[in-house]
Amino acid sequence: MPAGGRAPVFAPSAALVGSTELRDLLAREPAMADVVRAWSRLTLALVGIGSLAPSPLLRRSGNAITARDQRQLKELGAVGDMCARYFDADGDPVDAPFNDRLVGIDPDRCARWNAGSEWRAAPTGRRRSAARHAAGGSTS
Repeated sequence: MPAGGRAPVFAPSAALVGSTELRDLLAREPAMADVVRAWSRLTLALVGIGSLAPSPLLRRSGNAITARDQRQLKELGAVGDMCARYFDADGDPVDAPFNDRLVGIDPDRCARWNAGSEWRAAPTGRRRSAARHAAGGSTS
């Protein structure tokens, strides 16, 4: 067990599935249901911030968004993602066309990580820098 007596919890599922029905079925599987319950007890989350274009690793995993979804996200102003939840250059959530097929923590739970404030792509005071970084720009 890591220092502090807490162990990491990983979701044993793809982040994006083909239908809302499959998402709901996966959420009821015992291993995934344990993860979903753990989200309500989160006090700290270490997450990556990704760019709009999937990384080569993500693309090879088969868990990348389609080119069509990527075009739609770009039209909506998306520049990056956190936990497969896309955000714009200001760090605000973007209503992705596939949000209802995501297997993962929702923005309402993410907001609890930041002392109950609204969901942002990065901690307060750094969100613009993180969003610019995800968009491929300068972080200064």
